[in-house]
Amino acid sequence: MCTSFAYINEDSEPKVMFLHNRDLPKEGFKGHEIKVFYNKQNNNKVIGIYDYRSGGIPCGFEVKNKIYGGVANVSNYVGKKSRGILLLNILMKCNSLDDAISNFENELINGEYSSASYIIGNQDKVYIVENRASEVKIQDKKKFAVLTNQFEFIKNEYVNIESVNRKIFVIEYLKSKNKVILQDAFKIASTHEPVEICRHGVTLSSMIVQISSNLDIFYTLNYPHLGFNRLNIESI
Repeated sequence: MCTSFAYINEDSEPKVMFLHNRDLPKEGFKGHEIKVFYNKQNNNKVIGIYDYRSGGIPCGFEVKNKIYGGVANVSNYVGKKSRGILLLNILMKCNSLDDAISNFENELINGEYSSASYIIGNQDKVYIVENRASEVKIQDKKKFAVLTNQFEFIKNEYVNIESVNRKIFVIEYLKSKNKVILQDAFKIASTHEPVEICRHGVTLSSMIVQISSNLDIFYTLNYPHLGFNRLNIESI
């Protein structure tokens, strides 16, 4: 039951706030770590939370092109390929946000990946990408998007009321702000009431990307309310 959002501030700092909380998937959990991936062919560098079971990432940030992304599983269609590996590969190979969107469509239309919703964006715009079998929906969400384990554009065969309520809560919170800052991301990531975004016994990790004149990444491999570690980008 993941929760993610991306918010682009208009003419103010920070330019972008991106958050991804990851919950325990039904496929199980074998451990994770914060990891840096390098592509020597195009010099892309991806920082993400690496999942030992799938060999992919639930969320990540590509430093060179400043592209962030996350995935939320949607229980609907079971494919042969890993959603987390797809997200990692797209961030590693893309040269622009348009390139990433094109790669998503080309990969997902074959129907080889289990159903999911993806959030992906840069400093200018953010997209939601959804897939079920060979059906793919891509929507430009302009300046902000919220992601949970529920389709927004593909017709839902069932309604996950918890996902719907979490999405409503985050959307209303973001709309109430003139701009979204780091403290807002911390607050949303740690929320227990009136909805559970930080879920004890379920939430596995959280990652926050702040893009401004400086780049900041915060992460935890535990419950978000226990605090975040700041990643020193300059040392990588």
